[in-house]
Amino acid sequence: MKIQFIICGWHMNRKSLIDGLYELQKQNKDTVGVFWSCHREPTDEIKQKFNHKLFFNGGEEYGAYQQGVEHLNLDDDTICFFLHDDLVLKSFDLTLTFSEVSAPMNLDIYVAIEVAIIAKIII
Repeated sequence: MKIQFIICGWHMNRKSLIDGLYELQKQNKDTVGVFWSCHREPTDEIKQKFNHKLFFNGGEEYGAYQQGVEHLNLDDDTICFFLHDDLVLKSFDLTLTFSEVSAPMNLDIYVAIEVAIIAKIII
């Protein structure tokens, strides 16, 4: 089981988002992946820190998320979180939540992870 973040947007400059995702991915290499689905050339920082791909802009955010999912060819048990790159994050202290998850997963665990993440995001 893996957790995959797919990020899209035009800003690519939210330090809290970039740094938080980078640290989360670094601390959980076997569990957490971060992919930037880009509709314009990503910044050098995004290129250096994350898996990314530049796609044709064929559907704004929803198109970018779909392009990312199709490009990554994710396993059926991968949990995806789709984020816009202009989010301001209150906290990225999610590693404990992720490390406690084990297969086989049930709906209660999916909901617990989603609630833990949503509760820590400020839009």
